[in-house]
Amino acid sequence: MSACEQTTENSELKAWQPLLLSQMLLKGRSPEEVLLASQVNLRGVDRVSYSGYITVDQHYDSNLFFWFFPASEILPEDSPLLIYLNGGPGNSSMIGLFEEVGPFFVNEDGHVTERPVHWTKTFSVVFIDNPVNVGFSYCQPGGESKTNQDVADNLYM
Repeated sequence: MSACEQTTENSELKAWQPLLLSQMLLKGRSPEEVLLASQVNLRGVDRVSYSGYITVDQHYDSNLFFWFFPASEILPEDSPLLIYLNGGPGNSSMIGLFEEVGPFFVNEDGHVTERPVHWTKTFSVVFIDNPVNVGFSYCQPGGESKTNQDVADNLYM
């Protein structure tokens, strides 16, 4: 069992397959089913979060990875939404999540530990690996973003 598991009661989903949330919606899954499937449980951390992939170009099987954290100290519906994109372009936003502003980090022993001060206390934050082929985001050859407009088009959802 891995330290990070995605919760699902759907036997069609396999732990080794990317969780393509937009494909689930296209196949008629309800938003509630998609939300349940995307919930992340980290061993030893009591924190609600959601992750998965959003398909941004079906032709090239281009999928952006995201990890969303609702605000933890105020009602998420009352909190501003921040979209976190690491600089570069070309750096995974997971660096920002685990090393800068996210709710936890990996300690010297390799365990996930809560960070005492983080942005997701009063903001809901979605960390996106962007553009495609950065971090956990991926695409087939030829689907890479070549211009700033390509990057912007993939983020416009």
